[in-house]
Amino acid sequence: MRENGVDMPDPSLGVTRGQIRVQFVAESLLLSAIGGIAGFYPAVRAARMSHTEALATP
Repeated sequence: MRENGVDMPDPSLGVTRGQIRVQFVAESLLLSAIGGIAGFYPAVRAARMSHTEALATP
């Protein structure tokens, strides 16, 4: 069983394996960057708290 999008695309669409690879890498980098930014804010807030306050906060 193969995953969707892994098969060779229809040549009539004009999409190459290289283009799919570039899109996959670009999407991966974008999602990683968004996740990193989203995780940075809570980490900074926790770093500014005292240890006991940071552990007690839900």
